[in-house]
Amino acid sequence: MKIERTCDVKKYIIVNFHNIPEDRFDIVKVGRRVYIYLVTADCKLKREVISNMQLSLVNKQDYLLQYLRKSIEQVLKKYNYL
Repeated sequence: MKIERTCDVKKYIIVNFHNIPEDRFDIVKVGRRVYIYLVTADCKLKREVISNMQLSLVNKQDYLLQYLRKSIEQVLKKYNYL
């Protein structure tokens, strides 16, 4: 899967992490930072940074994709989605 935009990151999360419903999170890019906004089980909105790099670089280097995946996993574990 090629990741170039925030909608691609959202699709990546939906495909690879089945525990989180599509309507419980969104991806936002501000400058170079990519944020994930999550609605927790107690209905609170949380924001976490999942990346500080350009998304187009993720496709060129495997370790950057692994870093992105690890960041997403950490956020989902923190809010009990994994």
